This record gives sequence, C-alpha cells and structure tokens, in this order.
Amino acid sequence: MKLDKLDMLRGFAALYVALGHWVDCNDATPLFIRHALRFGQQSVILFFLLSGFVIYIATSRSENVPFRDYFIKRFRRIYPVMIGAFLISFIISFIDGNFFELFNGKVLIGNLLMLQDYGTDKPGLWFTYFMRNSPLWSLSYEWWFYMLFFVFYKFLIKSPYRLLTAFLISFVSAITYIIYPNHASLVFAYFIIWWTGYEAADVYFKQKTFTIHNMKWLIAANFAILALFIVYQFSQIQIESVTGIEAIIVKKPIIHFSTCVFFLSFGLVWWRLKLIGFNQLLGVFMYVAPISYALYVLHFPILKIWDLYQYFDYKESVMNMVIVNSIRIIVLVSFSYLMEIKIQPIINKYLK
Repeated sequence: MKLDKLDMLRGFAALYVALGHWVDCNDATPLFIRHALRFGQQSVILFFLLSGFVIYIATSRSENVPFRDYFIKRFRRIYPVMIGAFLISFIISFIDGNFFELFNGKVLIGNLLMLQDYGTDKPGLWFTYFMRNSPLWSLSYEWWFYMLFFVFYKFLIKSPYRLLTAFLISFVSAITYIIYPNHASLVFAYFIIWWTGYEAADVYFKQKTFTIHNMKWLIAANFAILALFIVYQFSQIQIESVTGIEAIIVKKPIIHFSTCVFFLSFGLVWWRLKLIGFNQLLGVFMYVAPISYALYVLHFPILKIWDLYQYFDYKESVMNMVIVNSIRIIVLVSFSYLMEIKIQPIINKYLK
C-alpha cells in the first residue's frame, strides 16, 4: 500500500532540514530565508509521526512476523545509510585535515548502539552525534521506537488499552527524565509522538476520516506530556529565582511536544478543509521521497561541514560561492541516489 501524500510530506521534511542547514552556512542568504528555514527540529517530529503511520501500513496485514525478520528489516533500513554517513564524514574530515580532531571512538560506539542525541537543551546526554553530523540524533529515537513497537505488536496490538499503555510509558518516562535526566527516559517519553502516527493510521484506514472525536485522545496524550514539561520548567525557574540553584532546562522537549500538538491540530483543520492546495503545495516533493532518508542523514557533512572554500582565495566571490555550492549539491544528490536507489536494494536482497 502506498500513499502519495505521505511521500510528499517525507520529501518536504527531508529537503526542508537540508535547506535549513545549507542556508545557515551561506553568509549571503537573506535573513528572512534563514528564519523561514530554522525549524529543522520541528520537521523531525513530522518524521516521527510519518514513521509511526508507515509502520502501521507495513505490519497491519501480518500478525505473526518473527522478531528476526522484523529486526533485519528495520536494521537494513536504518544502518546502511547511517554507516554511509560515517564514511562520508571520514572522507571529508581527511580532506579537510581535521579527522583526528573530530574522531571519537566512544562516540562512534555510542552511535552504533543508537545512544546518541542532540545535546543542546537536553540534559542527561550519553553520547553526542558522530563527527558533528547533527541529524544523526534522531536515528537513536527512531531505532528504539521500532524496538518498543515490536513489544506492542506481539502483545498489545489488539488491546483497547494500547494508546493508554503507550501514553503511560511516555508519561512515566518523562517523569523519570525530570527526576534523573537520561537519554533512555527521554527516548521513551517521545514514544507517544511516534505511536500517535500509528494510531492516526489506524483511524484513517478504519474510519476513512479524521475528526475531533477520533483524534481527541491523540492530541490530549501529547498535550498532557507537553503540560508536564511546561509545569516542571516554570517550577524550576521559580526555584532558581529563590534558591539560586541552576534550573534544569527542558526547552527541546517543550518545543517538540508543542510541535506535535500543532501538527495534529493543524492537520485536523486542513483535513476538514479537504486538504485544499495540498498537492499543489507539496506535490513536487514526492520526487524527493525516494532519496529522502539518505538526503537527511548525508546532507550535514556535505553541505555544512565540508570546507571547500579553503581552495579559493576569496570566499565572498559570487562565482566561488556558485562553484562550491554546486559541487556540494551534486555530491549530495549523487550519494543519496547511490545509497537509496542502487545500494539499498542490493542490501535488501542479500540481508534477509
């Protein structure tokens, strides 16, 4: 089963994140464009929702998938492109002459074990993303969402309490994160965002429509955890003002959960308006979808870290900027196409 609108959203989100990082490293970019493209992390929340929706499509027709088969499919979807990103970071750092400055073996192991995260405004960081490739932070969340989903798939998929269970896992994890900030608690606190995509797919395929009635608990579940983080943040600020003890900042979770609530609410309104203008606005991004994952994972070292200007005398030269960015775009699109269209099918064929 294939839904073109999902591909449009996936392609849009990947390209939006890449463009945001690209314009950020081009000094000539007008300020209003930088501001318009600064919501990359919010786009990742859209990825999580879409991923949960797609996993419903992938598993709804099969009730007895062995863990081995499930694990291999998820492994070959995430790891090959991620390892490709590692190799590109190796190559670029050697070219730029800063490999030994950027390479960290412990961080590499942490990323291979899917324990990395984005450190800014997220206390309890275990490992940062490898060699400054910041989009890698979200892969650890995606991986552990997949792993937790299999438990639901085996034991709870037909339970009327599965949404409540997912919410309680996330709510309790959010509380444990507040008490003792750590990466595992934060990942499972975010699980409800991903699970919301799954439940939204269930609503769509069973009821063929979205309404306030059939979406209210999904919005409420995410809003409840958002409220928890907001209340905690304000209480910490008050405590700091009285005692001087530095407040623990949970800015990123507040942004992410508020983004999820916004997407659900806005999507519901747009659905009621019969998705007017959707294809006209987002249709072109369907062509990006086949390489969207590689584009997302590979773009940062190629577009932002790779220092091609070292080979030119004048960075400000318009011609040099055109040459540098043309090379970057050609390399990024070429490697994304190679990884997703050429190499990935070979991996799928032999890794079963």
